Amino acid sequence: MPEQTPQIFNHQAWIAQRNRAAASFGTFEFLKKLAAERLAERLQIVRRDFIDILDFGCHTGQVSRALQEVLAPKAPYHLTISDHSAAFLNLAAQFVPANAKAVDKEIVKKLIPKKIIAYFQSPLKSGTKKPKKR
Repeated sequence: MPEQTPQIFNHQAWIAQRNRAAASFGTFEFLKKLAAERLAERLQIVRRDFIDILDFGCHTGQVSRALQEVLAPKAPYHLTISDHSAAFLNLAAQFVPANAKAVDKEIVKKLIPKKIIAYFQSPLKSGTKKPKKR
């Protein structure tokens, strides 16, 4: 009889935990807001226009809101928010800019090129080569 692979990660349990966390997220949301504001400050010195932005794991949309203040004056952009938790997505959809789209993880898989996903899953198997030593 072949051995079964043990289930180390229960995706459904993780989603349920995120949905429960959304109910009390307001008590510690200030930490994510502070991190989002600091990220936006650092992006102000970057000399590049970001036109396609994916806020993956958006919680209540703090990063999206902080980026809106930085990016809106520069150039038009498309913002996509995503979270595994429907509760977090519903909260974020109330606060993010009008041009944002809320999507679930299956749609995000279609948005991100497969080569990028393959790289982050296994950098050496994705066809990338190690840099040559000089």
